[in-house]
Amino acid sequence: MKIVEVRIDESVLPKKDKDWKFALAASSVTQGWVVTLRGEDGTLGYGYASTMNHYRAPHEAVKGALDRLCKPLVGRDSREIASILDDLDRLMLGNNQAKSGIDCALHDLRARSLGVPICDLFGGPAVREFASLRILPIKSPADMAKNARALADKGVRHFKIKVHGDVEEDVARVAAVRVEVGPNAHLTVDANQSYAPKDAIRALNRMAASRIDLAKRFSGPKTT
Repeated sequence: MKIVEVRIDESVLPKKDKDWKFALAASSVTQGWVVTLRGEDGTLGYGYASTMNHYRAPHEAVKGALDRLCKPLVGRDSREIASILDDLDRLMLGNNQAKSGIDCALHDLRARSLGVPICDLFGGPAVREFASLRILPIKSPADMAKNARALADKGVRHFKIKVHGDVEEDVARVAAVRVEVGPNAHLTVDANQSYAPKDAIRALNRMAASRIDLAKRFSGPKTT
């Protein structure tokens, strides 16, 4: 089935928490671009290209990449996903956020044209149920614990705790969340590269008392 039309629409979604932030940025909205592919039989496939300076994917830059990458899609056989994606890599280096939106739209179009869920294109579902993880943005320890409690009351048991590089405050954040959600919750800590190596080691040794499951991106070169 040939692709006969491509649309790129802006998506700006306001966050309930206007003060949402992590170590490298803060944003009151989630921005991106929705890619819509229309097949010759009228079937629509949708993809989403997220944007954020932290990803090195500024909003307008991703739009520019999508404009260029989407033009050659018209007239292509939508079933030839691997070939199309290879051609996009030859057309433009990097720009993975833009390419991911097209990738998802191609797979969505294929699945919808067949009348099956996307997972069937990859061999079917491996599981029927799985736990979801929610992020706790940086706030005071008490406020983060309060947010964790609200999520726990809705059934959430996996949390990613954002921290920002101050050992004392971050240890207190993790401890407060652990006390609030109890011993059976699963805690991940994400510092977004905000720690020097020695401080990272010191913080993690102290956070170990709160039984964290995973720590990620604690030290390294900061990016903006």
